Amino acid sequence: FKAKWISHDTTTLVSCGPAQSGGRELVVVDARRTDDPVGRHAVDSANGLLLPVYSHETKVLWLWGRGDTTVRHVELRPDSTDVFSVGLEWRTASKAGPHAGVCALPTRSLDVANLEIA
Repeated sequence: FKAKWISHDTTTLVSCGPAQSGGRELVVVDARRTDDPVGRHAVDSANGLLLPVYSHETKVLWLWGRGDTTVRHVELRPDSTDVFSVGLEWRTASKAGPHAGVCALPTRSLDVANLEIA
């Protein structure tokens, strides 16, 4: 499992890992009540490790896996009853091959006029 803090008050975290029913899932947990998850979302049926990259400014969680050819994004709203707003999946070009690594730029270095978001 990989986990990331997703709130500035450090009470909410998101965990990515294998689901009990197979595949991969995303779980949002309140650190004060870890026995009862705030939300759960089945990502896919693959078996590799998901690596999360979270943007505090946009509240978007980017999920990628080493060896995958897809990058997913999920808007997280831990204060809402509907925790997840699942976005589109982006596939890389077939010649690019599987992902070996991903990094995120600081938000102020992005060119929002050209729709750069991560």
